[in-house]
Amino acid sequence: MAEPNNSQGSFFGKMHRAFNKTVVSKITGVEVTEKEEKEENEARLATRAKPDHEFLHMVAEITAREPGLIQASETLYTLAHEWATKLIRVISDHLISQIEAAQRHSHKEQTRKLLEHQNTEDRKLTLLRFRESLNAVLTPEDSKPDVILTHVRQSSGRYYDISVKGYSNIRSEPLVRHYIWPIELTGEDIIAIRANSHHVPRPRTRYQPRTCRHVQLLRSDRYLVVADTPSGTSIWLQSQLKPLPSKPTKQLPLPHHHVLAIDENKWLVTFINTEDEHCTLHVFVMDETFSNLSGRGAPVDVTKWYDDGSPRISLAVYFPGEEELCLIEDSGRARIYSFLSQGFRPFSIQLPALYDSVQSAPDASALLVVKGISDDDRVRRLSENLRLPNIPI
Repeated sequence: MAEPNNSQGSFFGKMHRAFNKTVVSKITGVEVTEKEEKEENEARLATRAKPDHEFLHMVAEITAREPGLIQASETLYTLAHEWATKLIRVISDHLISQIEAAQRHSHKEQTRKLLEHQNTEDRKLTLLRFRESLNAVLTPEDSKPDVILTHVRQSSGRYYDISVKGYSNIRSEPLVRHYIWPIELTGEDIIAIRANSHHVPRPRTRYQPRTCRHVQLLRSDRYLVVADTPSGTSIWLQSQLKPLPSKPTKQLPLPHHHVLAIDENKWLVTFINTEDEHCTLHVFVMDETFSNLSGRGAPVDVTKWYDDGSPRISLAVYFPGEEELCLIEDSGRARIYSFLSQGFRPFSIQLPALYDSVQSAPDASALLVVKGISDDDRVRRLSENLRLPNIPI
C-alpha cells in the first residue's frame, strides 16, 4: 500500500496506530507500550477537536483507504450507535419528563382556577341565601324593631366566618325631647359683679347637654326633669331659679323606653315599663314641697290582667286626685287601673286610631282626646270628650 504524504501520513499513521492500539488491543488483549500509549493520547486529542459527525465521516474515509481498519471501524460504529442510542434515550426521557411536568402544572393551574371560581360563586350564593334568610327572619313586625342589613361578607379566610353589619330602627311613639344647657358664671365674673354692678359677665355652658325626656313645671315655683343617663333614668326636683345640680334627686335603674305619668294632686310620679314581656308600674311619691322623691311600695305587674300577654303602652294619664291611671295601648284601647283596688275597672274604651294628645279633665270626669286632620295644608284641631262610665269597683 502506498504511503500517504507527510502531512496526511503522520496523521493517518497516528490514527491507524491509535485504532490498533486502543480498540483492537482491547478486543484482542494486546499489551500497549508506554510509547504507544503516548501516541494514542496524541491521536485521541486530535480527534476530540472534531465534531462527532465529522469524525465518523473521517473514519469512513480512512477505512476506505485502509481496508485493514474495517473491523476496528465496525466496532467503533457499534459503540457510536450504542452511545447515540443511549444519548437519544436520555434526551427523550428528559424531554418527556419536562413535557409531562408542564402538562401537570397546566392542568393543576386550570383546576385551581376552576375551583377558586366555583368556591367564589358558592360563597356568593351562600351569603345571598344567608342574607335572604336573615331578612326573612328579621321581617319587621308591629312588636319588633326593624333590622336593616347593609352587607354580609366573609370576614376572614375561613369559609364559615361571616361578618354581618346593619342597623335597627326601634319603633316607638313620637315624643318631644328637651335638651338643657345649664348656664354658669365663672369665678372671675362673680367677683367682678360684686365689685362692679355694671360688669357684663360672660356665662358659659356645659359642652354636653342633658337629654331630657320630660320637663314639667310644678307648684311652689319648682320643676321636674326626667333625663336619660348611662346608668338608667335620673329625676330632678329643683327650684325654677336654680340650675340642675350634677347629682339628681333620684337615680332609677329603669330603661330609657318607658312611659311617664304625673298627678300633682296626689304627688304621684309613675313610670310604666313594658320591656321583658311584662307591664310594670313603678310608683313614686313627692313630698308636699316637691323637693324629695321616694318609692311607694313594690312595683306593680299588671300583665296578668291582659289576655294577650304584655301590652304595648304608648301613653298613660292620671285622673287628678283619684289615684286612677288610664293606660292607653298602641291599638288605641284604654283601660283604667285603680291603685286603691289593685285592679282594672271592668270596661275599656277605644280611642281614635290617630291622636295628638290625651289629657284628663281637671275634675276627672272625662278624657280629652285631641286629634289632627289635614285639610289643604291646614291642620284643624278637633276635641272629643269621652265620658267615662261611673261604675263602682
